[in-house]
Amino acid sequence: MRFLVFVLRRLTATVLTLVAVSMLSFLLISAAPGNFFDDMRLSPQMTEEMAANLRAQYGLDRGFVERYSAWCRSAWKGDFGVSMAYGMPAAELLKPRVRNTLLLGGLSIAAAWLAAIPFGFLAAIRRGSRIDRSIQVLTTVTLALPEILFGMVLLLVASRFGWLQSEAAFLQDATVTEILGRMLLPGLVLTFAAFPVIVRHLRSALIEAAESPFVREARSAGIRGRRLWLGQILPAAANPIITLAGLSAAGLLGGSVIAETLFSWPGAGPLFIEAIAARDVHIVLDLALVSAVLLAAANFLSEICLYIVDPRLRAEGGPVR
Repeated sequence: MRFLVFVLRRLTATVLTLVAVSMLSFLLISAAPGNFFDDMRLSPQMTEEMAANLRAQYGLDRGFVERYSAWCRSAWKGDFGVSMAYGMPAAELLKPRVRNTLLLGGLSIAAAWLAAIPFGFLAAIRRGSRIDRSIQVLTTVTLALPEILFGMVLLLVASRFGWLQSEAAFLQDATVTEILGRMLLPGLVLTFAAFPVIVRHLRSALIEAAESPFVREARSAGIRGRRLWLGQILPAAANPIITLAGLSAAGLLGGSVIAETLFSWPGAGPLFIEAIAARDVHIVLDLALVSAVLLAAANFLSEICLYIVDPRLRAEGGPVR
């Protein structure tokens, strides 16, 4: 019963948060000077009357409450407004872009975790050794190297050896092998950015758990090696690890902008930049909301996992209070 109450409370808080994010995003976008049709005034074929008619057609001449209500109604229908730049429902434009971003980001984060887990465990187990210091140097250098610089180096190497593919080749009847090949370079950039952060947090969480009193008691009882690390230390370090996993998933949309733009991956990142430059209101708002949904969903799932795996939270009432 307590778990059900916790889930309902978190769901309610998540929905209210998303509503607040949509209102705030809409307000900030509306407060920005100008609109999509302002640049059209420079065209000799565009008269003031034509521009006014276009603004009225897309509701830009209405007040904030009326425009936000119209967007909510369109969101309820599933089209999430109309893209002024593309002249089509925003949902039709966003679905393939968001899907591509989630595919690229999800596989990259999974690869980063698979690569980081052995390094994090090794650094924690051999704490203070030459191996630990080497891993610390590796992660420090990786963190200091900007993501965009690493991406540009990869881009130059790919251009030199002819590894780049056109976007059209990706979008038209691409096989799974071609898609994975196209994902390799931007995926390396995202993995490169996430890898050192995961290694460092994993090492810190494991070392902190290894120094806890009940682990010292387990050592004094003769528990050693794999049994100690997997049976005692890893469960004790579950909280920060699960939290970090949730944060990694939450940053899929925002973290992929640089990689997608550099390698012309047809994801949500380049579209977001284009929409901001063009002041395509509904696209900017929808992508901001998608990012908020990912963050809220990741936080919700991580809290559910924490509630399940940590008996202290259940015994004390945990997040329910």
